[in-house]
Amino acid sequence: MASSPETVEITYRCGQSKIMKEDTNDGREKHSIELIFAITVNTSNEDFDLEALDASSRIEREFQNSYFGLGESVELPDYIVNEPQIIDDEHGYLIRAVTVRQSVSIGEVDDSWLE
Repeated sequence: MASSPETVEITYRCGQSKIMKEDTNDGREKHSIELIFAITVNTSNEDFDLEALDASSRIEREFQNSYFGLGESVELPDYIVNEPQIIDDEHGYLIRAVTVRQSVSIGEVDDSWLE
């Protein structure tokens, strides 16, 4: 990281993704998807650690009980971890990571399941 952010910066990346050995009741394959959110704050901000914890906790709560309007295409997460990752005093930033793993059904519903 070249410089620390002035405010809270949230980025994400896709982590592990794998096909599960089970189908949904409509014939689609289930995938276990992992998302990793990085919350970066400037350590020169007063209460920078609480700022990072507040932002990361909001992400946690968003995933905890939400289907994001996707109905049965997504399950509630079976894994949520919120932990500090890096504190870099030299460059002035702290990173917390929220890792979320949940099952997602991908693809069109097979017509034979609609009958």
